[in-house]
Amino acid sequence: MQYFFQKLLQFLIPLIGFISIIVMIQKSTYQISGGDLNRLGKISFSKEYSKFYKSSEMLHYADLSDINIKDNPNIDILIFGDSFCRMGKNGLPNFLAKGNNKTIINANLDYGKLGIRNPLEGIYRFLNGGFFDSTKVRFVLLQNVVRSWNKMQSTNEHLILDYDDIVQEKPFLPVSSYESYLKINQVKKQLNFFQKYKKEFDNSIKYVLFNLLYYFDDSAFGLSPIHVFKLKQDMFSERSSTLLVLGEDINNMKNFNLEFSNQLNEILNRLAKNLSKKNIKLIFVPSPNKFDIYYPYIKQNHSYTENNYFKLFKNKKKKYIYIDTNEVLSNAVKSGEKDLYLADDSHWTYKAANIISNNILSEINLINEK
Repeated sequence: MQYFFQKLLQFLIPLIGFISIIVMIQKSTYQISGGDLNRLGKISFSKEYSKFYKSSEMLHYADLSDINIKDNPNIDILIFGDSFCRMGKNGLPNFLAKGNNKTIINANLDYGKLGIRNPLEGIYRFLNGGFFDSTKVRFVLLQNVVRSWNKMQSTNEHLILDYDDIVQEKPFLPVSSYESYLKINQVKKQLNFFQKYKKEFDNSIKYVLFNLLYYFDDSAFGLSPIHVFKLKQDMFSERSSTLLVLGEDINNMKNFNLEFSNQLNEILNRLAKNLSKKNIKLIFVPSPNKFDIYYPYIKQNHSYTENNYFKLFKNKKKKYIYIDTNEVLSNAVKSGEKDLYLADDSHWTYKAANIISNNILSEINLINEK
């Protein structure tokens, strides 16, 4: 028995030492800023970078849960979006409402609670359930990140959410969309002792392994959910010439082609036609993948092709107002604008949100209205 324990200790002591060293390296060098790419890819960013998540802006808009829809409110723009519309006071809804007296409302729906997959299905639930018969909405804005095109393409157009259910069940996210981005996206789960240390160990192993393998492959040979590229010029305030993107930015676009583009356009035209029966105009705002905006500036050789989403959409016949966000933001990058997207995250910054909001208001001529 004594011999067994001696052998066991001979095995355990080096293992415990190895684990301790890995954890110490992670603890002493891995800084967490708050971005999804910082977290998923185990890329260190200083805590000071989180300044890009903070805002000194006043609140200019409201969530749908903030107003009494029984009063049949007049709404200039009702927004159905994804996480790009939940960026706190730095987000698109706030800049749309800034500097004018228009009523901008963000639906801020809990898609999981409603059992739907994307903002487009949220619009159909409201449309088929009679919401637009009980309110006066001028524009419906559909915002959806490009990498989720396949979810839009498979939209169920027959979903219903009765008006009374909206009033009674309040199918909204528990945190307001104008809370800080970090508060919205960093809900901490309660973990027991073993779960906590298992998570710590997993993070430590991934941190050391990923950062070693990034030197040889941009996705750590597929082990990391993100890609790391070097850029030809500085684009960000921290890790200025390093581009981090979600693997989904690349992988989800591989099968997008002319046929799917035509189908998606027809889906949007059909929605625009249905909304027009209620005297509502549809605005479509596709948020570019971060990879798309910075693709021309990637330095090293790689096998990834440029996303053709916006090129295929450009000249289609549309019954809705289309905002070519890729063109708008690409032009801003060409003009030397930095930090249009968060360096440590897959979302855009307040700079991009402001630029896009001005473009939208200009397109629908809402700025000059009295």
